[in-house]
Amino acid sequence: MSLVDQARSARGRALEIKPPSDSGLHTQPKKPEEPTQNPKPEVQCCVCYEKVSQKKIVRLNCYDTWCTGCIKALFLKAATDQSLFPPKCCRKEIPIHTIKSTLTAKELKTYEDAKIEYTTPKKIYCSNKSCAKFIPPGNIVLGDQADCQACRSRTCAVCQNPAHKGHCPKDPSLSDTLKLADRRGWKRCYSCARIVERSAGCSHITCVCGAHFCYACGSKWATCHCSKYWAY
Repeated sequence: MSLVDQARSARGRALEIKPPSDSGLHTQPKKPEEPTQNPKPEVQCCVCYEKVSQKKIVRLNCYDTWCTGCIKALFLKAATDQSLFPPKCCRKEIPIHTIKSTLTAKELKTYEDAKIEYTTPKKIYCSNKSCAKFIPPGNIVLGDQADCQACRSRTCAVCQNPAHKGHCPKDPSLSDTLKLADRRGWKRCYSCARIVERSAGCSHITCVCGAHFCYACGSKWATCHCSKYWAY
């Protein structure tokens, strides 16, 4: 038998072999493939030019798009550099509410404290050189005394030196009043520094603070030569 006949014979035998029955096999139907969802397009930050998801983008009124990382960095930098305050884009102020949710409580307080300092017309700083912290207007007591919450020192709000008794000599309004008192012959109480005008009577003056002084020279009563000439 030739090789061709042998090959044909082998093929015929192979065709006569029946494949095993698959009636006992249970095949599960294939699940239909779910359609792939297209990812949301990313947006480019106008500062760092990085493309980020829309959840990390802040759209400003000027239509610029900032990533939350860049705009947060701007606000934190403005809290330490007054030249950057208030934070702006296209010369328009950026409202704090646009970034407030991304700031920690400490970062937000730092920014709010800086805002008070930067917007206070007459700034007062602690006279303690090792402290020198800003003292907000709400910490000014007794009219011209500023309490530092950082080091507990007290500063004169007029001359910004350590707090002192009586009116500050550098107070311009006080200076004008003292000049007027000098022209009118009024005297200041040695104890409380109030200005007193005598309308009538002797030189023995009893101040509202309880101190007694001589109206002629302003000294404590009975400690000067003037008091010898006036009845007690």
